[in-house]
Amino acid sequence: MATQTPSIQSFVPAQLLRWLADRPMHDEPASRTQEMAVLFADLSDFSSLTLDITERQRAGPEKVTELLDNTFSTIVETIRSYGGEVLGFAGDSVLATWTPGESLARSDAVALASSCGLEVQGLTLPAAERPLRLRIGIGVGPGVLVRVGGVDGQWHFAIGGPPFDQIGRTAAKADRGEVVLSWEAREAIESSSHGQQLEDGSYRLTGVDPVTMPDPVPLPELGDEMAAEVRSFVSYPVVTRLDSGHAEWLAEVHRRDSLDVRERRRRNSLGNAQAKGLCTLISSGERPYMAHRRGMRFK
Repeated sequence: MATQTPSIQSFVPAQLLRWLADRPMHDEPASRTQEMAVLFADLSDFSSLTLDITERQRAGPEKVTELLDNTFSTIVETIRSYGGEVLGFAGDSVLATWTPGESLARSDAVALASSCGLEVQGLTLPAAERPLRLRIGIGVGPGVLVRVGGVDGQWHFAIGGPPFDQIGRTAAKADRGEVVLSWEAREAIESSSHGQQLEDGSYRLTGVDPVTMPDPVPLPELGDEMAAEVRSFVSYPVVTRLDSGHAEWLAEVHRRDSLDVRERRRRNSLGNAQAKGLCTLISSGERPYMAHRRGMRFK
């Protein structure tokens, strides 16, 4: 078990690891609410970017795969440099969070997410020879973390709440190359942000005053009990290959298990009773609202 723990840990989001460390879940559905700033970055012109590369450089699929890996690696490194934690990936987009706490004020969490979004827009990849142009939305508020499932010992980590509603609206307002804040996020950094107020109350960001970086918060160490819980969130093909010592083959695994809670009117107030009810959705094969991809590596 000791040799597998670091690998297993790298296949689940940091937000889940911290939750498991704070509160063992004892094989039952659970939910938790915590304040967070959320960044959604959609690489909206990636299709045209890859087409340009394949035509100009006569490159094949392997070049596009390399570009995709380099693109997301660069974005993830930038998110981490601003103290953020990657929550997950969806198509050509990335979700990341900043969690206020003792060492990070709510306003600073939003400012760091905003600064990160602006820097990502200016990144240039060597293979692309042009800056990334993303649609970025930022929100802030109480996020709801949910553990659901339990069928055959497999669990799923889902997350929703007001900040995720906000990023959906703000990212839709953003043009390529723009960062748009929700009204709530703008209010949190009103005195230090620069840009243009939009009709619906959201805010097109062009600059934000520097903020002091908080000290990095290390991930919790996994004991045997917590490592066993983490394994239940990782897809069976990944666990099997790790157990057999074939971690180098994991790049071939593309399984995408995710959840979707369709009842949007209720997701902002999910409690343990509702979380237990979601087990039925999973076992019946209902399509989910949002969760991390089981098998996606985060580190």
